[in-house]
Amino acid sequence: MSLAVSQSLLLLNCLERFEKQSKEIQHRNELVELFCTQVIPFLTENGLLDALRKNWARQRDQMNLRVRETEAKALEEIQATADEIRLAVGVCSDEVIKAKQELIQRLISGEEKWYGTPLYRILFGELKQLLQCLLEAGHEHICVKYAKLGVRRIYVQRENPIKRWMIIRNGGQNGIPLTAKEAANAKKKGEKGLVSFYSDLELVEETFIEEFSFAPSVLDAYEAMDSVHWDRFQDPAVVWWYFETAFWYWKTTEFYFNEILRPKNGNDLGKHFQTTCEQATWREIADARDRVNDASRIPVIFTTGFFRTGLRTLANAIAVYLSQDPTTLEASPHKINDSLTHFELVLDGNELWVHVSFENQAIEKFFVQKFNEGPDLTGSRLHQFAKGLVEDPVEGTKKAKLVRKWESASKHINRLKLPMLLKQKFFAKSYSSHFDFKGARISLGSDLNEVRLILKDLRQNHLKSKERVENGKDG
Repeated sequence: MSLAVSQSLLLLNCLERFEKQSKEIQHRNELVELFCTQVIPFLTENGLLDALRKNWARQRDQMNLRVRETEAKALEEIQATADEIRLAVGVCSDEVIKAKQELIQRLISGEEKWYGTPLYRILFGELKQLLQCLLEAGHEHICVKYAKLGVRRIYVQRENPIKRWMIIRNGGQNGIPLTAKEAANAKKKGEKGLVSFYSDLELVEETFIEEFSFAPSVLDAYEAMDSVHWDRFQDPAVVWWYFETAFWYWKTTEFYFNEILRPKNGNDLGKHFQTTCEQATWREIADARDRVNDASRIPVIFTTGFFRTGLRTLANAIAVYLSQDPTTLEASPHKINDSLTHFELVLDGNELWVHVSFENQAIEKFFVQKFNEGPDLTGSRLHQFAKGLVEDPVEGTKKAKLVRKWESASKHINRLKLPMLLKQKFFAKSYSSHFDFKGARISLGSDLNEVRLILKDLRQNHLKSKERVENGKDG
């Protein structure tokens, strides 16, 4: 056995021992101590992982760059949308709309300060509220350009009873309430079973916003931020950054925040807010180090589950890394793995499948779901949406053929029973009837742990879904 193989086995055995210890420890303070005094220093100092750690750092830098780029693009689109709406509204006498527009302009100019949340998110929320105000004020012609509008029936309370109408069916067993417009049409057509009654509840049709379609790059910015800050259980590059941060917090005292950072911040309230947030996160580790048992301080970032799951994620990535040819790694340390796994959407009649092709040419087929045939010979609306994906399999921005008022691309995508991780790979974003499709066949390989999770979900769903279909509970 070579020295390199021996060292790799020793490293993996140590990780296995750490995992076992972390599961046996019951108290969080002791778990944090184990990670900050043994696990993280061990991984930091191990020479076998030098190239892997550098690769993780590079990936993290690329993620941060994407966050900055997508946030800048989102802010640009939102500001352009705000200007378009302002010009479309013109001089407005509605005080609510006027106040909302003035607030948006102050935020854009920097006159109005907001701390803690990226400006594009604040403006996105304010613009959505503005569009809602415009809709309520009767400016549907403006809203329709920036949102998908729908119509719903609601009951409105009246001060006095009013005359209402309904149609009686099935010998009086069923009654269908009508709006005033529907009742007028029914009278004109001479509908049978039309009866009147008095009630203080009036049935009316109301136009509402189903979903917003402006500034589509906001979704890209959300996704980029989530991948850096909230996918900390699955991406080894993100997990390692949090582990390094926890280790730094363990060695740092409150003196750093109060006596070094605060004076540097001066009168910049934004920087003081950031320092306060970081200090609150630091306290999650410092309280465990100092054995501060305060029931009101519940960890949000550095939870017990994060440490245990994070170590498993890193162990998987390290095992894959160490299993490769050392000469290949030395020649190209930044390229951890070249193998690709291909995922393809396949429609067999009214059944959706995913065919997975591996580097060794092996193919594994997974059942996803069976679509309802419906009264229409062409099948259900979701079935038609899936047909469109496989009939036009190339990557690009697609437009779904929507017939019903309730339909939208995002609703159809959500109803596909693909594993969430895989669904995010096939569909980048959606807005109204449009959606960005990565193609019916995609290739993954940069994150082997992610591929494993997708395959695990596909296998589990395959068994459960096929059992439901065979038992007549699906479709």
